[in-house]
Amino acid sequence: MKKTSLGGYSGCKILLIEEESGCGGFVRKISSSKDYNIRLIEQKEKQKVFSSEIVRVPSVLDDGYTEDGLYYFDMEYIRGIALSERIKNVEVGKIRNYVNSIFDLSLSMKNVQNEQNATYAFE
Repeated sequence: MKKTSLGGYSGCKILLIEEESGCGGFVRKISSSKDYNIRLIEQKEKQKVFSSEIVRVPSVLDDGYTEDGLYYFDMEYIRGIALSERIKNVEVGKIRNYVNSIFDLSLSMKNVQNEQNATYAFE
């Protein structure tokens, strides 16, 4: 298996793991510390239930712990383009649609968070 380190912003280690042939692969996100494990588990749970017509979210494939006790989860690899790059090529007349879509997505994410908080409160 070929492992390529990808950039991220959370401090977690993010690896693209591919077959040597270049066919098939997945992304593994590994917690930055044992203290961060809970937060990464919560992120995985949100990702599993999140759905949007606007943004494609990678499916969660597997999860577990490293030998060092760091939590990780594997997700499908989606070739995409960052919004910051995509917006550079959008026609001015379509920017309102993008802004509205981002706003709707934000509300949807807030609803997912509220549902999870309610679930955790009653478990």
